[in-house]
Amino acid sequence: MVAISFDRYQAICRPLAHYRTDRYRRPNCLALTAWLLALACSLPQIFVWTLKNGQCSTIYNNHISLRKAYVIYFNTVAWLLPSLLAAIFYYFVCKTVWRSQCERVPSYSSGKQETNQKVSFRTRDYVNKLRKKSLGLRNQSSEFDRKRIQTVRLTLTIVACNFFLWAPYCLMNAFMAFFPSLVSSCKF
Repeated sequence: MVAISFDRYQAICRPLAHYRTDRYRRPNCLALTAWLLALACSLPQIFVWTLKNGQCSTIYNNHISLRKAYVIYFNTVAWLLPSLLAAIFYYFVCKTVWRSQCERVPSYSSGKQETNQKVSFRTRDYVNKLRKKSLGLRNQSSEFDRKRIQTVRLTLTIVACNFFLWAPYCLMNAFMAFFPSLVSSCKF
């Protein structure tokens, strides 16, 4: 998720840097980085979980401080940090998309002219002719902006769903680690 959000950030917020690098190699590097980070973050699982008498158990059965440390580590690395990074990248993407929509060239077709602007009639006429000729390009541009906004919305939905779907599991684990006496008295 973070690799995809970083790729979208590069493509939308820094399009020239996007084309300077090898477009075909960068997704492979992002995927490799994501897999290596996932492997590194899952290494503690090898040491936390053990098999005793045919059943899975953890090393922190009697060590509450180890369980708290593990829950904090897991919640931070698997839930909060990726969600935060993706949210930051998409904040900048949304900001760039919003600015690209707001920054439009004013039209001279209304005939009104501000006192600060000194635009000759010939220039105004020339600009209006160019605008009429580029109507198809403008329609393509607005279609491109609409699709870009739709893509950003969809991906923001994915980021929000990821955050909210992991929330019950992570919050319950934290609750069980930090308040074990309350959990043992409840019957689920």
